[in-house]
Amino acid sequence: VYGIMKKVESECHKMLADGKAGKTVTNKVLDLRALIKWCNKRKYLTEDPLSELGKFDTTPQIIRRAMTVEELRSLLSNCAPHRRLLYEVAFCSGLREDELRKLEPDMLDREECALRIPREIDKGRKNRIQYIPAALLERLLASGANSEARTIYDRTYHNQGKRIGKKKPPKTPLLYVPTNSSTMLKRDLKAADIPIIPAKGKLDFHALRTAYINFVLAVAPDVKTAQELARHETADMTLNVYGRAKEDRCRSVVEKVGSLVFEDSGSHAVTNVGQAKPPINPRGHENQDSEKIITPDMAGGYNQENMVRKR
Repeated sequence: VYGIMKKVESECHKMLADGKAGKTVTNKVLDLRALIKWCNKRKYLTEDPLSELGKFDTTPQIIRRAMTVEELRSLLSNCAPHRRLLYEVAFCSGLREDELRKLEPDMLDREECALRIPREIDKGRKNRIQYIPAALLERLLASGANSEARTIYDRTYHNQGKRIGKKKPPKTPLLYVPTNSSTMLKRDLKAADIPIIPAKGKLDFHALRTAYINFVLAVAPDVKTAQELARHETADMTLNVYGRAKEDRCRSVVEKVGSLVFEDSGSHAVTNVGQAKPPINPRGHENQDSEKIITPDMAGGYNQENMVRKR
C-alpha cells in the first residue's frame, strides 16, 4: 500500500496525456483520498500513502458560450417537437446530458412543480429537487403519459437490445436523448442560423447548462439561490466557471465611468461622483438595471415568476 503513490501518479499523468481534464483527474484522486481517510479512521492504515502527491491544474480546458434569449428562441423554433422538449428541459433545469437521459416519468413532482433527481443519476450523488416552470411540468407529464420518448427509442433502435455506448436504452425514459447529442445540436443550430463563434466559446450540448446558469444569475435574487439551482457545491463554481460577463453590460459600465471622467454638455460630470447610486447586488449590477429573462415560448407560455420558483 505504501508504495502506490508512484503508480497513482503515473496513472494520473497517463489520464492527462489521454486528454482527460485536470478537474476530472483531481476528482478521481479525491475519491481515492476519501477511501484512504476511511481506512485511517478504522486503523487499517496508519498514514496517508498519497500525502506527497502533488496537485493538478484544474483550469477549464473548454470555454463554452452562453446562448442569448434570442438564440434560444430561434433554436426552439427550428427543431423537431421531441428535440424542442429536450432543449426546453435543458434550458429550464440545467440538467446534464446523462442526467436528462436517465429521467423517468415518476420523477415528476406535480405538488412541488419540480423534478426529483435521485442520487443515482445526480453527478454530485445527492438526492435533489430541481424546480422547473409549471407549463413545462405539464408538458412533461403529458409526454410521459403517452410514452413519447419510449416510442422514439423503439423507432430509432429497431433492436431494443442495441446499446447506447456501453448502456442499453432506458426502459421508461421521460426524454429521448440520442448518443450524438452535440451533433444533433449542431444541425439544429445551423437550421436556426445561429453562429457557433469559436472565439467566444464552444457551443455543444453542455453549453445549454451554461446558458441556464447565466439565465438564473440574471434573475436570481442572490448568489445562494443561483448556486442551489445550479446544483453546485460552491458559489465559486457558479460564478467563475459558468458565469459569463455580458458585453452590453460591460460597455454600459465603462460608458458610465466615462461620464464621470469626461466633460458632458459643458459641465464636469466628475462632480456627480458624490451622488448616491442605486444599490449593487452580489453580481455587481445595479438592481434597477437587472435584466428580465423571457422564458421559452410554449403552448400557454411560461410565467416569468415560475423561472425561479420560491418555496
